[in-house]
Amino acid sequence: EKVEFRTAVLPNPVHPRYWDIVAVPSDPIGVSAPLVTVTAGQTPIASQLPMQSVHDGAIYTYSLYLSPEVKPENVRWQVFFFGELVGEGELEGK
Repeated sequence: EKVEFRTAVLPNPVHPRYWDIVAVPSDPIGVSAPLVTVTAGQTPIASQLPMQSVHDGAIYTYSLYLSPEVKPENVRWQVFFFGELVGEGELEGK
């Protein structure tokens, strides 16, 4: 059975330069964490980095720091699981 993911990005309420990318699998996925790729325009910020398991793998997160020269509206994120795109979006909807 195929695992589905719900994904989202949340601004950190305490640190405005940080964002949390979240992936929630429909079923336990074992030891293989989803991978996250983040780009600002054509510039990669993170490439295929593993997400961190929270609550025994019920949730996976990636904490993204944006340097001041990067505009959040230019940033896109993608979540992959075993090479398949399972979620994507922008930090700020336009």
